[in-house]
Amino acid sequence: MHRSVWPFTYKKDSLRLENRIMETIRDVATLRQLLGEPKETTRCKIHRQLTEQAQNFIHHSPLVMLSTATAVGVSTVSPKGDYPGFVQVRNERTLYIPERQGNKLLFTLHNILENPYIGLLFLVPRTRETLRVHGQACLTTDPGLCRELSAHNQPALLAIKVDVTESYFHCGKALIRSDLWNPESWGEGVPISFATEIAANKSMSQDSIGELENAIASSYQNTLRSER
Repeated sequence: MHRSVWPFTYKKDSLRLENRIMETIRDVATLRQLLGEPKETTRCKIHRQLTEQAQNFIHHSPLVMLSTATAVGVSTVSPKGDYPGFVQVRNERTLYIPERQGNKLLFTLHNILENPYIGLLFLVPRTRETLRVHGQACLTTDPGLCRELSAHNQPALLAIKVDVTESYFHCGKALIRSDLWNPESWGEGVPISFATEIAANKSMSQDSIGELENAIASSYQNTLRSER
């Protein structure tokens, strides 16, 4: 009989799991024995360029996730969002992603300078499938291109050029399981306090935390207003 492991008492149960010696998978043969091989038809959906359907999907996408890594392989994922089609498809093997004002940490851009390999995941609202694109990236400040990538009369600060080496549509199972596009499944939003996160690494009074929180909220409004 199946026994549920819930409710899960985080501190006690997580410590028990940490202390348990867990069996790990260390080779491809074991992995394939567990999960099997893809169908030949599944392999055939992978292309070395952007198909017409993929290009159309990018034209309708307002959000893309960028995956990059440092020279030694430390990875990160960053979201980029704007009006639908803000990522420019130059041809079946070339994309341009505009860079706009942000937090200036520049993790993704630093990584591209060290390691050009990049992964992209495009989403379109109310569409279950996603588009995965892989390639190599570089940074350009070409004035003409940055003007082409303007939004609300503001040129891009720079552009990420992606030379596409692979693309394919990912099936909709993850978004179906998550019920992502169903508003009735969303529940309440999760409030995020950047000031609290910053205060965890920097000694700050409650007054200073409140002031910083207000400044961050204002920066959202002022930055986005300047782009409109």
